[in-house]
Amino acid sequence: MKTKLVISLSLFVFLAFVLHIHAFSQGKQANNWYFGIFAGITFQQGSPPVALLNSQCESPSNTGTATISDKNGNLLFYSDGVTIWNKNHQVMTNGNNMGTWSTQGAMIVQDPGNESRYYFFNFMTTGLTATPYKFQYSLIDMTNGPGEVLPDKKGILLYLNTTHHLSAVLHENMEEVWVVTHGWGIN
Repeated sequence: MKTKLVISLSLFVFLAFVLHIHAFSQGKQANNWYFGIFAGITFQQGSPPVALLNSQCESPSNTGTATISDKNGNLLFYSDGVTIWNKNHQVMTNGNNMGTWSTQGAMIVQDPGNESRYYFFNFMTTGLTATPYKFQYSLIDMTNGPGEVLPDKKGILLYLNTTHHLSAVLHENMEEVWVVTHGWGIN
């Protein structure tokens, strides 16, 4: 009985995950995922998911990553929160020493006013201890092909003393994105 329950629950979670992925990948910007230690997967419409074997990520499995593709599903860049790799799997110009690994440590949001620019949100440790973190962003310009982190827009402090948790939601006006983190020692 317990085995059937575990199998049923596992199947339900798997189907919910697959349906959730399908619902959110309609625009194809989420077609490619890179995560963990050299792991990746691509979701192409009408085909089963395929493992990607070209990842440069060497992040621990509990580390958050972020990947973005264009509207056709072509990889643009990905990150483990510390390094940003371009579509050629090379470190993006100015894309090293971005921050620190954390469980929800990287997020990419397209600039609502400029389709060739992306905001990269992540965390950096504040000193000798692992916590609290500083919440920061960098601006990525994709007009030169493989993209670059703009040097004067790298590691811009947004908030000091945060945890390493991050989320975003599309505003009801369908144009703005709200990015949220949690303050350190605050409920």
